[in-house]
Amino acid sequence: MAAQQQAQLPQGAQIPLANFHLPKFPQAGSLKSLTLASEIKLSDYQPLLKEPYSIPPLPSAIESLTLELFSLGYPAGFLIELARKLPNVKSLVFFSQLLGGLTDEGSDDVVALFKYMRGLRGLHLLDVFAKPGLIERIAQFVIYDTDEQSGRRGLMFLEVNYTTQHGDDEVLSKVPAKELPKLIGPGLITLTLNASEAEEDDAEGEAGGARKEDSSKDGVMTFNKSLSSNLVTALTDDEKRPQGLRVLNTTLYTLTLDKLKSILTKQTGLMVLMITLEVDDAKSCRNQLLGILSEHGQRLEQVEIVASPTLQFFMEVSFANLLTGHYKAD
Repeated sequence: MAAQQQAQLPQGAQIPLANFHLPKFPQAGSLKSLTLASEIKLSDYQPLLKEPYSIPPLPSAIESLTLELFSLGYPAGFLIELARKLPNVKSLVFFSQLLGGLTDEGSDDVVALFKYMRGLRGLHLLDVFAKPGLIERIAQFVIYDTDEQSGRRGLMFLEVNYTTQHGDDEVLSKVPAKELPKLIGPGLITLTLNASEAEEDDAEGEAGGARKEDSSKDGVMTFNKSLSSNLVTALTDDEKRPQGLRVLNTTLYTLTLDKLKSILTKQTGLMVLMITLEVDDAKSCRNQLLGILSEHGQRLEQVEIVASPTLQFFMEVSFANLLTGHYKAD
């Protein structure tokens, strides 16, 4: 009977916040997940960051924490205090915000949070941006620590995703491309680094009908291949690379065939592979890709390749399509 009553109790809670004063949680010992969602007006945000905050005792059983829509960050000290009240968090989600806000104190608070959360196994950064250097500062606290006394086992699950609007060409310039791979450590089982286009609702779809006719910019937004070096190093370095990686989705970064081969040579346990691949000649690239997958991807069950054409290849295809259209018109 007690077990049935326990099963009927709520396992999760979502709390909207108009300020940084959390409500009390009476009889909430069954909670496993907590979502705090900001409803703070933009005009009120900056003044609230300078005012006192309050965090009451929270259910210690909470293992999953989600922080949504805190666009300008948190008051200095808020995050580390929240971490102390939730000592058993294993999964942490930040959604749609500037991590650490605009101040050095805010950035220091983020670092303190990750330093305290020794048991963190999953990190999800969804539409999250940060001041330069912040991601690198927290990286040391989310990977495996060889010091057994620290008790820091590192991340098993890492997801970084950016949602882009059609025609928004500047979003990738705000993403710390060289810093993100520093979050990769030996304990990872799944790794996702990608960007996806925002879905339109029906109303927006009708209003954007004319936009849909223009497919010149359709496709996945990715970093140039010159920015993938840190990613390849993180996945292939014998001392720091993931030892049991099963799912790899790095469509945010463009890889060459040689870089893909070097990754698969080290990551022999992959079962799911999703990448963006530079293509300069379709037939040659396809044949080489199949050869690499045949030799180094024996355990792969799912493969998704996003083609990123070189400028020369793009021009050749565009010219061919232009000729085809011309002759059809005649």
